[in-house]
Amino acid sequence: MSKRDRITTTLDSSLIERIDRVAEFRNESRSATIDRMLANGIEDEEAVLESIGVGVQGRITALLIENPKILTSLSKALGDALTDEQLAKIEESGSDVIAAGKRYRNYTKHINKKGKK
Repeated sequence: MSKRDRITTTLDSSLIERIDRVAEFRNESRSATIDRMLANGIEDEEAVLESIGVGVQGRITALLIENPKILTSLSKALGDALTDEQLAKIEESGSDVIAAGKRYRNYTKHINKKGKK
């Protein structure tokens, strides 16, 4: 069995209510629900970080994040316009996401080099 560490975190009360509702429906503890959700979600997060700025899709994603007006125009053209709140969130966190992707790729390159030695 893998080592398990206890952590303490603060969550929005509405998020806790949603987690508790899922836990109840699945007949599991809050802790088990959070653990499963994090385990499932971490791969998606790593994939996003890995893909930012890499290949055609990654470069397009980075371009859209860095230029929210282009993203707004595209979303309108597709019939699913971004709300002001969504746009503000992208503008606020976009450069951080791109920087995080670069750090993640550097980290994985470092780990891969260590593994090949």
